[in-house]
Amino acid sequence: LFFIILERMESYNDEASKCEEAIYEPVTNIAFPYSLSNEMIFVGCGVRSKLFINVYAVGTYIDKTKFKAYYQDQQKNDSTTNKHEIIQNGLSNPNAFPRTLRIVTNYSVSSSTLTSGIMDALRPRLKNVISKTEIKSLHTRLMSLNDGVKKLVAGTEVEMKIDGDTMYHRRKNSGDEDDGKHENGPEKIVMIQHKEFCVALCDVYYGTDAVSLDHRNSVIQGIMDTM
Repeated sequence: LFFIILERMESYNDEASKCEEAIYEPVTNIAFPYSLSNEMIFVGCGVRSKLFINVYAVGTYIDKTKFKAYYQDQQKNDSTTNKHEIIQNGLSNPNAFPRTLRIVTNYSVSSSTLTSGIMDALRPRLKNVISKTEIKSLHTRLMSLNDGVKKLVAGTEVEMKIDGDTMYHRRKNSGDEDDGKHENGPEKIVMIQHKEFCVALCDVYYGTDAVSLDHRNSVIQGIMDTM
């Protein structure tokens, strides 16, 4: 059993993040902009909870043009498949269309705790498709994305863009410690190219056993509303 250890029970105050064009995750009240710098649009969000603690809010952004191309292609190949099923299948397939997961921490949390939590969700999805050695290597690779940062302050933003067999990881500084300093370090983008990893990551957030069902359901409904 993986226990989340919050090093600082300091709820994220998102007043500084509030803007006119934003959607607020209803449980944490964390803001999600309507679009990202990569021109992807917001389609849904939810909260990731562990041991009754709302650890982070998570939202999804999609490339609307590429999604429409995927959707039209699926309808052309099988007109009997319903809209919901096409969307669900597309979200589970990293090759269908690019999407970005935006995670915003609701509390100050150690970087290793956040990373290990994601890896714990990935591991059972990977154990039957790649070797234990390769899983261990992926865990090490994920931990290296922290770049020596030990603590992620409340409001830290992590973006994971999934495009085919490649995941682009970006951490953005946000929030301050009581002494006015934070440990997040400079913003940087790191790439992991691994087919099975990207498939498993999609299943973690969009599969039938997703870590946040309200996020998955919100995303499906949000995509349907944009069509």
